[in-house]
Amino acid sequence: MATILTGIYMDILLQMLPFPGGFIILQNIIVAICVAFVVTNLENYYDIKEIKNKYVDIFIKTLPFYLPPILMYQFSEYRMGLYIYIELVMLVMIIGIKKSEDIWDWKKIILFSCLTVIAATWRTESFLYIGEVGLLILLTSKFKISLRKKLCCIGILFLGFYSINTLQNISLNNE
Repeated sequence: MATILTGIYMDILLQMLPFPGGFIILQNIIVAICVAFVVTNLENYYDIKEIKNKYVDIFIKTLPFYLPPILMYQFSEYRMGLYIYIELVMLVMIIGIKKSEDIWDWKKIILFSCLTVIAATWRTESFLYIGEVGLLILLTSKFKISLRKKLCCIGILFLGFYSINTLQNISLNNE
């Protein structure tokens, strides 16, 4: 299932910086944005206080991302490096539904839906995300996500998953 998404992803990155190292540089920029999103949101959700020395604070909070297995994926040209961070961002957004007082706006709904579709189609075994996330969104409090937004999110999930799989089958001549 991942051929189309991986091809589009690599084509876009190689158009931006057309040399092999450029691919890794851009992937690491995307990973850095994901890490910043995860760390800052978890700080807010769990009310984690800042250490007085800001450099020590940043190092301790980002330490898990410096471990060898993580760096190995991050500095490779494999799609798994980015895929892991997309799943992590999704997980933190799901935690935010419960821990945060924020009401989800349309931007957050569309971002979450698109990340879920990408994660569900980029790895074959992740197709379960569509049903599980759809059910989770339905069970979310109506005060955080309105019924209209829930239905739109579920629609994007199913339509996106179906569209990408159909495109994948056509490209492989498996019509």
